Order: sequence, then C-alpha cells, then structure tokens
Amino acid sequence: FTPKPVGTIEAVLACAAKAAVDLPGLGCIVVFSERGVASNLASKYRPSCPVIVVTSSEEVVRHTNTMYAQYPFKVPSPVTSEGERAVVDEALAHAVKANLCKAGAEVVVISGTDCANADLAPKFGVAVAPGRLQGGVKYDPTKRSKTVSLRATAISLEEIFSNDAPARKTKVVCTMGPK
Repeated sequence: FTPKPVGTIEAVLACAAKAAVDLPGLGCIVVFSERGVASNLASKYRPSCPVIVVTSSEEVVRHTNTMYAQYPFKVPSPVTSEGERAVVDEALAHAVKANLCKAGAEVVVISGTDCANADLAPKFGVAVAPGRLQGGVKYDPTKRSKTVSLRATAISLEEIFSNDAPARKTKVVCTMGPK
C-alpha cells in the first residue's frame, strides 16, 4: 500500500513500470541509482521487463540480486550527466548480449536531472537498444493487459443502464460525500 500522493521519484518510476505494460515489446528499464532507492521503486510496481540498475556502489550491486527483475550493471565511478549517454549505450549493449533486452527494442531510461543519479531528481527518457529489431512488435487489441486503468469523475444514468459491456468489471461506483 502506498499512501497518496506519492513523491516525485516514485511517480516517475511508477510511470516507467506502467510504460512496460502500455508499450508492447519494451526491452527493459535502465535506472541510474547510487543508493538503490530508485531501482527499488522501479521493482515495487513489478514491471514486465528487466530493470537494469546502473551503479558504482558494490552494496547496491549485491542488493539487486534480491529484488524483483533487477540486474546490476556496475560502473567504476558515479556517472555524470556528460557521460550518461555513453553509459546508457554500454548498459544496453550488455543487456542485449545477456539476452535481457531484444536488439532494437525501445527502452525506458530513468536518470537524474543534475547528475545521472535518479535517487535525487529523476527524469524519464526513451532510448533504443543497439542492433536491429527482428520481426518487430505489432499491436494486437485482442491481447490486452488484464489491468485496465480508467478514471472518471462522473457517470450518467444512460451509462449505468446501457446494455453495452463496461470496460471495467464494476458497473456502478458510488461515492458518498459529507452532505
């Protein structure tokens, strides 16, 4: 259970996990994390793809072995914003070689705004894994995710009593206010 509202770091990493559901064929999620906070939040939402944790911390490398879908990519020193792109390329080449990501697949990258550490102030980006995607990914509407997220502030009587199947299993949701 996560109380609402969540912090900035958790909101960005929840968005990355949701991207793994919404984008069929997402290769992996690359997270820059020196303390393990950002990588743990990425795993909290159980993404359907591997989470590549880029870190220079030996403690975080050991910790990734116990967390859901995390795979470490150790770098010799903390990554700066200037060296981030090169490290992303190295991490993706490693992920493709280790069969953690398909070549040419889209990849979500979570890094920091001032430095490459997402534990402080994360930013969300999309990259492409090196290589050529074989066959591609085609969207098939019959193979939808079992999780459907909808938000509505109002529902009409026509919608409640219609014969059309609702997008959700629940047809009526009632909120009681103070008056």
